Amino acid sequence: MPATHLYLFLFAVVWALALLFFATRSFKALGVAVALAVAQLLLANTGFYDDTSTAPPRALLLLAPALLLIVAVWATKDGRHLMRAASMPALVLVHVCRIPVELVLHEAWLQDLVPEAMTYSGSNLDIVSGLSAILVWLYLRNVAHPSKAVLVIWNLLCLGLLFNIVITAVLSLPGPMQVLNHDLPNRLVLTSPYVLLPAVVVPIVLFAHLCALLKLRGGGRT
Repeated sequence: MPATHLYLFLFAVVWALALLFFATRSFKALGVAVALAVAQLLLANTGFYDDTSTAPPRALLLLAPALLLIVAVWATKDGRHLMRAASMPALVLVHVCRIPVELVLHEAWLQDLVPEAMTYSGSNLDIVSGLSAILVWLYLRNVAHPSKAVLVIWNLLCLGLLFNIVITAVLSLPGPMQVLNHDLPNRLVLTSPYVLLPAVVVPIVLFAHLCALLKLRGGGRT
């Protein structure tokens, strides 16, 4: 991958981590996310994810730990309080990181590291989430009483776009469980530092959507 796209990706990671903190104001949440990122980088650098023949695939460990943490936060009273108390503007701005991520995925396709279906040239329109996040943030800043319906619909639509790319990416991973894009599997996320895409960036984006929807459902201030 070109150096410019590596820097774009690292910017996306730092942006996601920073906005997670600005949204929650929780050093514990930031610390857990950073610790998870470091652990995944160390694991990737040992070559752990290079073996794609195991069943179940080792690559599932890229996403599973963060998802379990999100479930644990959701399942506790203190965790749900943290989610409801999060800053809505910061929860929206988190999604700007999806713009550089999509640019990196497009370049990765040109480098034969991911299938076209994972890019905006294919069936992945997730860049729309990042671009629209800027507009939604401006809406929050300039409207005294933002419509909760607008925010709920936007979060649900962007959540659908996230699920679309995640499902495509998982089913395109090389190994015994691969069912999509056998001609060009998803190899990018098995390498360092791009393991941080499924391990950190995607979970933070998902967590931001869940925080926003819980906050809106519970009557939290927007």
